[in-house]
Amino acid sequence: LWVVNYLSGFLSVGIVHQSNSGRLDPEGRISFPFEIAYQNFLECKLEKPHLSVLPLQKFYWRLAKFGLTALALAGFSLFVGILGYRYFENQSWPEAFLNAAMLLGAMGPVGEPQTDAGKIFAGCYALYCGLVFLFIAGLLVTPVAHRFLHIFHADPDEHDSN
Repeated sequence: LWVVNYLSGFLSVGIVHQSNSGRLDPEGRISFPFEIAYQNFLECKLEKPHLSVLPLQKFYWRLAKFGLTALALAGFSLFVGILGYRYFENQSWPEAFLNAAMLLGAMGPVGEPQTDAGKIFAGCYALYCGLVFLFIAGLLVTPVAHRFLHIFHADPDEHDSN
């Protein structure tokens, strides 16, 4: 029996079991890897204004988490672009990499697509890359901007020299 759970705000599909065997969450569902990764990402919450500023070691760890998330997203997007250019435009690996990387870096494609399917893919991939570029920029700026703003709003008595 498949159950689709929309209540968590994220699509999670699980198999409901009657027995307690296996790794089940409290609701009796098996957690899938993408769901676990999503939950781990959400655990990287930023501190509230009434809390003290995060120590530098934890801040560096947060910066690393956000940076690795941005790197993973960029790598996945580059991989999809390379495969798309290989499939739709029959480009060689270096040409496909060059076109995908230039679009992902917001520079634009190197050559004009020759096939209709390639043109549709290039347009969709360009729109996707524009959003990913902004999202990655946001991921990289968020921890630094949050710390900067949090220091100005923190109570001076609670702020330590870290």
